[in-house]
Order: sequence, then structure tokens, then C-alpha cells
Amino acid sequence: MRQFIRTLIFGDWLLKIFSLTLATLTWLAVSFSQRQKPVDVHGMPDFKELRFVDLPINIVSGSADVRELRVKKNEVDIVTVRGEKTIIETLQRKHIRIQVDLTGVTITNGLRKRIDVITPAGVTCIRVEPQEVEIILPEPGSK
Repeated sequence: MRQFIRTLIFGDWLLKIFSLTLATLTWLAVSFSQRQKPVDVHGMPDFKELRFVDLPINIVSGSADVRELRVKKNEVDIVTVRGEKTIIETLQRKHIRIQVDLTGVTITNGLRKRIDVITPAGVTCIRVEPQEVEIILPEPGSK
């Protein structure tokens, strides 16, 4: 048993040093490649993402539509936008509009409408949570 352990530890020491050197070089190559800065390509803007939370929902309806439809939730949880770094750095909450269009909605229970995100030029909405909101009907006989 002792001979086996001695051979396992001290045998083929040149091969073990070679393996250790190769493993170290591989580790260095991977770690240096992860630390590199992204390459700036001439003519390609630098993009950045920004997340907003708890933005209020605006309800849009026609002027002839006097029903008192409401949405179940008055704000969205998360809105993530992407755009050029220079635009995103100056972007504020007031520049992002969240709306639900209730124009011409027929009254039915359980109606859900898609949430629209309106952003300034050069900014794209890439995620909104929730994506839909439930419409609440007015109480019968209430005004």
C-alpha cells in the first residue's frame, strides 16, 4: 500500500509538472479574456439598459366613451429600456409613459388589455412587467 501511494504522489513527476503548467496557462487565458473591455467599433453606439420601477399607468379612452372603466393595478412593476449611453444617462421617469388604451372596449368580465410603453426617440422598451392589466367594470347603477 505504501508503495502504491508513493508511486501515486512521486511517480511521473515530469508529467505532473507539465499538467500543472498547462492547467495554469488555461486558467490565465480564460481569466484575461473575461477581464478585457469590450471593443469599440467605429460608428456603433455604446448601448446601455436602465430599469424603472412603479411607473403609473395612464388610461386612454375616447371622448365619447364616458364609462368609468378602471384598471386593477395603477402602476407597472418594472420597465426596462435600452438605448445609446448618452441618451440613457439623461433619461428620467417622466420621459417614460405607460398607457392602456380603452378606446372602444366592449364591456365584459375578465377583460385584459396590453400595456403600451411610450419612450423617447432612440430608446426602446425591452421588458415590462406585467405585460397586461385587468380592466375593472363600473358597479351597476353607479356613476
